[in-house]
Amino acid sequence: MEEDYNWNLILKIAVPIALIIAYLFYTNISSGWKWFSLIAGLFFSGAISYAKDKKKSTIFTAVGIVFLTALIVRFLKNFGIV
Repeated sequence: MEEDYNWNLILKIAVPIALIIAYLFYTNISSGWKWFSLIAGLFFSGAISYAKDKKKSTIFTAVGIVFLTALIVRFLKNFGIV
């Protein structure tokens, strides 16, 4: 069964939060603040997408985009690419 994704909502919510999280993971702030901001970003992207659309596929996709962005920026910075 094909899932129905609300890409308009996902892009409006997850991309701005993911960009903020990516910037925070790129800067030289403490590790505790990075992880706190990641948890807050995951919570806010999930909560906002849940409030607008109750579909699980939309909620988990929005949270996944934020998480994958933070993971990519962290690995790129650790390997010295960025």
